[in-house]
Formats: sequence, structure tokens, C-alpha cells
Amino acid sequence: TDTDITVTDGVPSGSNWVPLRMYETSNNEFFNGVIDGNNFTIEGLIVKANAVAVGFIGWMNNSAVVKNIKFDKAYIHNIYTGNLGETYTGAVAGRSHKGSLVYNVHILNSVVKGTKEVGGIVGRNYRRGGNKYNESIPVINNCTIDANSSISGTGEYVGGICGNNYGALIVNCMNSADVSGSKYVGGIVGMTRSYYNNGANGYLIASCSSDDATIYCLNDSNHSGGIAGCSFLDPSHKQGASDSYIVGCYSNSTLIGGKKGTIIGSNNTGTTVEIISSWAEKKDDSDIIYGENSDITLTETNHYKSSTDFTQDIIDKMNDKISEYNGKVWDVQGDVVKELIKCHYKWQYNENGWPTLVKDESVN
Repeated sequence: TDTDITVTDGVPSGSNWVPLRMYETSNNEFFNGVIDGNNFTIEGLIVKANAVAVGFIGWMNNSAVVKNIKFDKAYIHNIYTGNLGETYTGAVAGRSHKGSLVYNVHILNSVVKGTKEVGGIVGRNYRRGGNKYNESIPVINNCTIDANSSISGTGEYVGGICGNNYGALIVNCMNSADVSGSKYVGGIVGMTRSYYNNGANGYLIASCSSDDATIYCLNDSNHSGGIAGCSFLDPSHKQGASDSYIVGCYSNSTLIGGKKGTIIGSNNTGTTVEIISSWAEKKDDSDIIYGENSDITLTETNHYKSSTDFTQDIIDKMNDKISEYNGKVWDVQGDVVKELIKCHYKWQYNENGWPTLVKDESVN
């Protein structure tokens, strides 16, 4: 389970692949190694499995790494028929846990299908915090899904990049694929949240859902968002507020069905969400930034009907608020993750065009 794999050349067809570590076991047998794709492409990966965690890898754990690889014409289908409280599906991994990293992975012309917690890259990106666990933060960084791909779930928490970003970090990712689900559907994530209320927060940073993507909520009584379907506090935890941060993100995506927000679909009672220096395209006069709100703070965040609505002054104010966030950002793991959860990007003004994110070299 801790073997390192380096892809060199002659990558074979990936048909009828059995995911590495599809189930959690009493022996904690997860994939703990490193897979370096060396920027090669695996074409035709086919995974159709009845398992808890389905993808190229089922369960990533203990600082496992998948990096520098493309998947073209992949078909990932989780047909799990067990307890739907535990099912995870993603092209790279069903579940990424305890400091694992998915970096520089790109999905082309592919299909990802499951029940709940379905993501184009990872089904659940997960960290538990506090004195009992104090786990390292898992990261999805510099990953993309193209417009010829699709992500769908029959249940809840379906996202273009990740189904459930739970006390974890997604940064510098782009979704261009259509996403559909019955509840909590998002262009980047279906759900983002912290682990209980102890500061193991959820972070979405410098990521976007493009105008190629359409986000479908198949149940009109539920929620969809251009960036996140929802931020959520499980009432069974009963430990107060949880925090989520959305920083330097944007959505040009079209939302169809459900109670929709151009940035976030809903935020339930007891959950605090900070949306900082983010924006969405307002495609209809009836569009709103959030579908249902309990406690959402919008800081230099808005939606715009045209790229010409932006001015250099707006961009400067947005960048000032990113700098302010970077100066006060805090997590239960302190300096261990402080640099990771800073926003290392800033907005660039483009006359007669939408603003773009560029690397901010001044951020350490």
C-alpha cells in the first residue's frame, strides 16, 4: 500500500481497472504511496465497481500523492448498492484523507458517475481536526475537468472538482464539465465545511467553474451553486459553528433547477461562510448570490452582468481584501498549514474582458 509508482512510457489502455483500495478495512489498508504520472496520459480507463470508494484509487490516506497525470476518455461508475451513507466517487480517488495530495491532474473527455459524494477529481476530500485526531490537511491543487466531460450523482453532494470538501483545501482548480445531482450540486464542490467547530476549516481558493459548465439540480426543492452547492453543519455534531472560506473564486456557469445561488446554493443554521473577493456572472435579473442564507459574509464579492461592469478600482479592492485574508488566516493546525491556505493569487483587470487570476509573487 505504500509503493511508489512512476509512469515512464508506453502507458497501456486502462480498461477494466480495479481501483486500489476500494474499502476501509480493520487493518487500515489504504493507498499510501506516490504515483507520479510524469505528465503522460492514461487513455480509456474504465472503472465500474460496486464499492464504497471508487476511482483510479479507492482510498488515499497518510500523505498519499497522485500528480502530473492526465486521464483521457475515462469512464468511472460507482454502482454501490450498500449503505448510501458511505459512498465516494472521483476520477482520481473516491476518498482523499490525512494529508493526501492530488496535484496537476487533468481529466479529458471523461464520465464520472455515482450516487452521493461524487466529484470530477475526488469524491470526498477529508480531514478530522482537534486534540483527538489532528490530521494533516488534504489538498487538491492545479486540477482541471474539460468541457467534454460530465459528472453526475443520483444523490447529494456532487461537484465539478469534489463532492464533499470536508475540512480540506481546494486551490487553483477549474471545472468546465456539466454537473448534475439531486441535492447540493456545485460547479466546484457539492458541499464545503469544517470538521466540527474546532478550526479545521474548509477552503476553496482561486478556483472557478467556467462558462462551459452547466450545473443541474434535479430536485427543485434542493440547492445548487456556481461554486458550492452548500456549506453545512451536521446537527448531530451539536458543537456550534463550522467555518468555510471561499477566496478568489468565480463562476460563469449556468444554473438550472433547484434553489440556486450564483456562488453558493445554501448555508444551514450554525454554519459560518466567508466569501472573499469572489464573483459570479449574473445571467438573469432574478439571480442571487446565495440561495438560502444563515450566516454568510460577503467581502468584496458580487455578481456582474457583463465583464465591462468591472473597473480597476473594483479589482484593487478585491486584491486588498485577499491581502487582508492572508494576513489574518488561521487554522487549527496553525503554521503547519498557514502557507497552504493563503491565497497565492490576485485579480488582474482586463479591459472589456472578465478579470483573471494571476500568481501573486509577493505572497510567501
